[in-house]
Amino acid sequence: MAEQTNPQERGGGERPRMFEQGAGATTDMTSHWLEANQRIMREWSDLSASALRESARAYTEAMQHGLDLMREMQTAGIRWNPFWPEAFNDPLRWYQRALSDTVEGTQRALQAMTASARTTLESYERLQQNAEQAGRRVQETVGNAAKGTREAARRAA
Repeated sequence: MAEQTNPQERGGGERPRMFEQGAGATTDMTSHWLEANQRIMREWSDLSASALRESARAYTEAMQHGLDLMREMQTAGIRWNPFWPEAFNDPLRWYQRALSDTVEGTQRALQAMTASARTTLESYERLQQNAEQAGRRVQETVGNAAKGTREAARRAA
């Protein structure tokens, strides 16, 4: 009769070792990608929070500029009330004063709009810088995860 041999005696002992190496490599690869995923999610959260802060700051400053303009318009309206009788007594002087006040008011409004536009632009620039930094960090994270995966696969081979 043929002698029966145990599978481990026929070189089967190598299979469990190969399985352990493969499982270990898979675990290493999975841990690299889980860590990368966690870092990417953290970057995304930080970028979202930064965008929210910038939006709130820009909104607050825009509202402040809007309130300043409204206050200026209200002040101009109040200033004009006493001058109506002058329009009938000395129309040229009234016209000159009205033109002068209109030009000054327009200049102040343009200055306020310029400040508002500058604020918005600065906010977008800060947001762009934050997005670029987050992008670089995500790229670095993915590169490190890919490197760790390659090393784990090389060790398993």
